[in-house]
Amino acid sequence: MAMLPYSFEKEVQKCLRNAHYFKDRLIEAGIGAMLNELSSTVVFERPHDEEFIRKWQLACKGNIAHVVVMPNVTIEKLDDFLNELVQKRATWFEYGTFQPYCIASDVGENSCLAYVLIISNWSI
Repeated sequence: MAMLPYSFEKEVQKCLRNAHYFKDRLIEAGIGAMLNELSSTVVFERPHDEEFIRKWQLACKGNIAHVVVMPNVTIEKLDDFLNELVQKRATWFEYGTFQPYCIASDVGENSCLAYVLIISNWSI
């Protein structure tokens, strides 16, 4: 198998690193997320605001949305997105009108934070 040119390999590694960073930041913020190890596509709970979805050009299906972390997607852009998402979520869930989507049926039980919290409480 031929080796990829160094610059292309470096770009792929950057995308994978940024995708893992983004997935970890989503989970730290309490947002269910999933990322396959060798993928740059991060799947997470669908936002409740269609305007937000359009603004960030998110691909959504059912309860999930996804972001493909490409070479032009910087840590700063990911942080901007996440900060706005966290801020919007605070208003969406403020009065209990909306609840976060559980993405377990779409991507597996380990990706739904509500499911993970229930299981971890059972093991205490």
